Amino acid sequence: MQVVPILLHLVKAISSVRLYIPKDLRSLDSRQSVGKSIKEVKHRFPDGLLC
Repeated sequence: MQVVPILLHLVKAISSVRLYIPKDLRSLDSRQSVGKSIKEVKHRFPDGLLC
């Protein structure tokens, strides 16, 4: 996992699904934790988050 800044106007949609994001994402463990959470959301919503 990598933290990549983006400009707000490039965001096309926002989902109501929320994930806990650690305050500090510099450690590999923190980024891997977020990656696991994202993977679980993708597993639970195979058709995507937007309806």
